Amino acid sequence: MNNYQEDSKFVVRTYRSGDELTEAKKSLQIAKNWVWPALHSLKEVQSQISEPDFDSRSRIYAFHNERMVAFTEFVLYDEARFKPKRALLFYPRCLPEFHDAAEPLILKAREILHRELNQKRIQMQVTTMIPESIEVAQRCKFYETEDRPMGYKIYYTYDLTQGELKINTDMVEDLVPSRDLDEVARVAWIWYKQPVDWCRENLLKHAEQYDSFAHLVVRHKNEIIAACFIAPNYYTGKETIAALFYQYALTPEALRPLIAEAVKRSRKAGFKTLVVDVIYDHLCFAPTYNALGFKKAATMGIYEWRADK
Repeated sequence: MNNYQEDSKFVVRTYRSGDELTEAKKSLQIAKNWVWPALHSLKEVQSQISEPDFDSRSRIYAFHNERMVAFTEFVLYDEARFKPKRALLFYPRCLPEFHDAAEPLILKAREILHRELNQKRIQMQVTTMIPESIEVAQRCKFYETEDRPMGYKIYYTYDLTQGELKINTDMVEDLVPSRDLDEVARVAWIWYKQPVDWCRENLLKHAEQYDSFAHLVVRHKNEIIAACFIAPNYYTGKETIAALFYQYALTPEALRPLIAEAVKRSRKAGFKTLVVDVIYDHLCFAPTYNALGFKKAATMGIYEWRADK
């Protein structure tokens, strides 16, 4: 099935074979000034569309004069932790001169999810990296959620050209999977908000997927008190940006040497900027990042459309 519609300016349709090649190129153009990546790399999209249960309706594109200018995708959550079930719609990625393509894409996705897939709740992340995203979401009847309002996730950046942090990092070690993986999985859920078994299964897979160049832990009395992995942020097209994933710490005292070592490793690998994704329980460490010289770069929030409102 290939959904297709026209409005006064854009042709909006669902996935057709070959769209992923154009999407990957557009992703880099769209995200070139962002601190965080576009939706997915070409490799990831190709993996998704090759899955047996791939639904072509889940990827939606907007065209202007036969040129792809924006796109979005959605996923359906059926995990037991989501009751009632809900869908996640990614805010459309639009070329700079075509931000007005976001609204018809959202409306088309909402129609497919509600009328064809019987979804009653649809969530969408908005961000200050796309200043108009809040207003567009509200026009499409998406409203701020109580559990993940604007500010539930914040991106901080550190200018690595400033130099290393003057913090002792002797207690920071490289992760040894045979020794550390089970314990790290038990703390990674704080960042991923997924069951421990899921974290254990996906932790090393994610580190490999993102080309991680360091996986660090801090131990105290044989207990892991801080951990993270660091990977290049290639998706923006800027190979000078590195990103920290699933950073965990018990205390600011445990976090500081972990971040200092991450800064050191990132500088050694030739990166110019380090991005930190601060979310959920980790938000309490925002003052620590500020004190270490990190700057707030972007704020995120989850907005939701509900069929009963």
